Amino acid sequence: MLNDNEIVGYAGKILEYLEHQQLWDGENWSQEIAVLRMLSIHEKECPACHGPMVHPFVALSRRDNKTEICSDCGLREAMGVYLVDQHLETTNS
Repeated sequence: MLNDNEIVGYAGKILEYLEHQQLWDGENWSQEIAVLRMLSIHEKECPACHGPMVHPFVALSRRDNKTEICSDCGLREAMGVYLVDQHLETTNS
């Protein structure tokens, strides 16, 4: 199985090849090209889950308000805060 960095590398090479050879007409391959572009701009690994962080789809960690994490981990942190707030609200009522 490929790791994230290998996927990014292959996506970039495939994108370069397709663009150089002009093997698509802009319509038939538009979704595939968009996916390859998203994969090829992967810059960092999420410090929380070690998955890919694709800019601009990153979140700011609620733990320290400065660490960038992937959007999935950002959602998990937000849901955790929401659930704790809901629990505290029901126990204090």
